Amino acid sequence: MSNITRSLKQLRDQGYHADVCERWMPFRGGLEGGVRKDLFGFIDILAFTCTGATVAVQCTSKKQMTKHLRDYRRHGPTRHAIVDWLHGGRAFALHGWHQPNGKGTRWQLEQRIITAIDLELTEADKRAIERMEDDA
Repeated sequence: MSNITRSLKQLRDQGYHADVCERWMPFRGGLEGGVRKDLFGFIDILAFTCTGATVAVQCTSKKQMTKHLRDYRRHGPTRHAIVDWLHGGRAFALHGWHQPNGKGTRWQLEQRIITAIDLELTEADKRAIERMEDDA
């Protein structure tokens, strides 16, 4: 079972209507393979309730949660899309799945609700962005 499937089940069990909105984009020219593209660069699952609660979810492993958040901060268009999403009164959750008791044991969810404050650039982010711009 994939992390997305786990998150879908979790959300539906909580009463959300939820579906996957990332898509597979095959390489052009007959090349094998492709890439997964998240909706707006950050959404794997979109979920809502009858009360109007709307949440965008990014699914990953617990180990990759920090990297995802750092990448959101350092990629301007994605950071701006997330901030606009949040300012519209919607929620954004990062779902990190792990097996704390080792392989073959029950999967557990670590959920982090992302806020605009989480997306503020740190000094390390600013230096990294400068290096990327210098390399371009």
